[in-house]
Amino acid sequence: MALGAITSLQGVYTKELVDPKQFGTIFGALQTAIGVGGACGPAIGGVLLDLTGGSTRLLVVPMAVGLLAASLLLALRPRAASRRALPHAITAP
Repeated sequence: MALGAITSLQGVYTKELVDPKQFGTIFGALQTAIGVGGACGPAIGGVLLDLTGGSTRLLVVPMAVGLLAASLLLALRPRAASRRALPHAITAP
């Protein structure tokens, strides 16, 4: 259920955060990364399970990647002034 909610809103979030002229390129790259991750993730998980003999790294590696991605997202997000300059930007209360 959560994945379905995120997937249906990816276009909306991308549209709100990027220049409309770059939307196609950025949204295409995002969807490609999701597809590659979805295709390679189980195989990489299986290799990690075989190499380590346990599932601890199967949890630690994605958690570290997620924390890195969240940090990059927070570091690269538009500043408040630039969000106000965009007429279509969503601003947090």
